[in-house]
Amino acid sequence: MSGSLPAPKRNSKSGDKTAMFTNKKNKAQGNSTGDNRLIITGYQPDTTKKNLLLDLVIYDIPAKWSNYELLSKFNKWRKVVSVSTRVQKKYLTARVRLIPNHNCLKAYN
Repeated sequence: MSGSLPAPKRNSKSGDKTAMFTNKKNKAQGNSTGDNRLIITGYQPDTTKKNLLLDLVIYDIPAKWSNYELLSKFNKWRKVVSVSTRVQKKYLTARVRLIPNHNCLKAYN
């Protein structure tokens, strides 16, 4: 006797389905969690401007854009406090906290 144990065998086919399901689930979770980004600019609004702070959700942003590109685009709307992004295939969804300028407010309302 060599001291090693034989590999366990599966007796039911339902165990194979469960193993396949968990592998697919792990792959799906691995793709979605690795592509989340949080950008904090360090800007802290005054107490008078905190009332103007907006939370915007923006869809269909190209996933190829870097953090610098995102900030340069969002800074056209005024002062960005933070950006949180999530990649979904070839597009990003972004949650932007910002103090808007007049043009941004016109588009928002």
